Amino acid sequence: MSTQAIGSRPKTAYDANPEKNRYREVFCIDATRVILTWPPGFNDYIHANWVNGVDKQKKFICTQCPQSESGFQGPNDKTVDDFWRMVWQEKCKSIVMLCNIMECGKQKCEQYWPLTTETPMSLASGLTVKFISTDAIEKSVELTKIELLDPSGTRHAVEHFHWTDWPDRGVPNSTTLAIFRMLRKVNRLTPCVVHCSAGIGRTGTVVGIDLIYRRLERGDKDVSGYLTKDKFNTKFRRPHGLSYEIGSTASFR
Repeated sequence: MSTQAIGSRPKTAYDANPEKNRYREVFCIDATRVILTWPPGFNDYIHANWVNGVDKQKKFICTQCPQSESGFQGPNDKTVDDFWRMVWQEKCKSIVMLCNIMECGKQKCEQYWPLTTETPMSLASGLTVKFISTDAIEKSVELTKIELLDPSGTRHAVEHFHWTDWPDRGVPNSTTLAIFRMLRKVNRLTPCVVHCSAGIGRTGTVVGIDLIYRRLERGDKDVSGYLTKDKFNTKFRRPHGLSYEIGSTASFR
């Protein structure tokens, strides 16, 4: 098994798990990757990285979308369970989804959460994913309440925020204020999972907006240093953490 590096950042686990990586050119570095330890005996890899917040270490988990079929440029059947294992393990109470299931006539993301109370999902890890309720909290944001159960019957509540009007490689129709309103509803006590398709462009933009907003909120007046690609990548601790031309446009909208 070879160890390659992006600059000085190895990606050994990424190289060892090609079937779990959606895009060949979007890497997951070892230094900040989320390591799955629950349940014992399962693969510890998921294409997800820890990202620090302004006021808290490991505030965000930036990840690619869960998938269900084989292929580098399409879904594979191992990442839906991995995704929910990660949410369970890290006790995440909020998920922010920035892509749609279908985009440009193609499936971009697996329907990884149930849509009705009659269709719970049973996973190989032993987790059960249950639908509780759904509601439109913004014109472009659907909030679904979900419950996870482990084999012992222990329960964990999750809120799933789905932003529906942000096209891949494009700019959302809604304003940045709508993003702020959504982020204010996100649980701040546990890590927040954020994903789009690859977990970089739209994901990086929303995390960047949150970082800037939190700095302004606490009185910082000079946030221009966070609007360069290198500093975004460093802050995100995830390669390609912002599609700069598009992301910066959305950040200032």
